[in-house]
Amino acid sequence: MRGSVIRSMSFVALALIATGSMDARAVEPATEAHGGGRDADKFPPPVPPDQLSPWFGGGGGAVGGSMFDLRCEYVGGVVTDIGNYVEGLALECLDSRGSWVGQTPHVGGKWSTPVGLTCPRGFHPSGLYGRAGSYVDALGLICTNGMVSMGVAPMRGGRGGDEFYWECPAGYSFSGVVGRAGSVIDALQIRCKYDP
Repeated sequence: MRGSVIRSMSFVALALIATGSMDARAVEPATEAHGGGRDADKFPPPVPPDQLSPWFGGGGGAVGGSMFDLRCEYVGGVVTDIGNYVEGLALECLDSRGSWVGQTPHVGGKWSTPVGLTCPRGFHPSGLYGRAGSYVDALGLICTNGMVSMGVAPMRGGRGGDEFYWECPAGYSFSGVVGRAGSVIDALQIRCKYDP
């Protein structure tokens, strides 16, 4: 069916060209404008979409709290408020040169005793690990130097829930956290952007 439609469209185009109703230059192969042929340099290849981890926490992100989407060009660290659960969260943001550019808005409950999670010199954040059940119970930062990945210090928070560990895949950088929060962080996903 599809082939006959294309042949019919080509026949109509040829008929229009033959009668002078259509310019022959208007009938170029689709590959000319979409990644092949002489105009390929005018159209950069599409950037792959961000990748999100599975949901960690209660309800798979479907229930509890309000949605949030914290984004940075690159995540440089995590500021969190931790008791028996992860109560609040903000991200420290870096630019492409590795310079600090600011902090995202705080989500979750009130700050009581904020704790900064950062990577040691020569490493940068590449994901999160922790524990999650009905809420996000504990959180730690995964750091890499491009060859070796490691969790930073002990994770902070409560002992409930199941362990999770999620690091951005090769070719992607840790760029944000999506989730739901009320008085605590109910659930979260790690956002990774394409960064070859």
